Amino acid sequence: MKRFALSFLTAVLLASCGVAETITEMNEQASRTADELEGSLGTRPHIGWNVNNGTLTYVNVYFENIDDRSVSVAELSDQVKTAVAETIEQTPAELVVSVAIATN
Repeated sequence: MKRFALSFLTAVLLASCGVAETITEMNEQASRTADELEGSLGTRPHIGWNVNNGTLTYVNVYFENIDDRSVSVAELSDQVKTAVAETIEQTPAELVVSVAIATN
């Protein structure tokens, strides 16, 4: 029984090291993406992501304060796609670009 418990604990610890490494890597890549978009658009986006079994399934690039007259939706989409392709190692299965628009 002790061997099983020790083996189980070792497996859990090794798996958690991989998870921590994935989180650290993805946060660094997301930060580089945000830096690049802030440089080109003047607004730093919030970037969320999801990894499932080592596969990047989802990236959400959310702009909170962007002047909707300064860039078209197509231009914004193209810039985000380019930045994600250049700074994130895996191609996400889904890429979402969202913008909060002031109603005033």
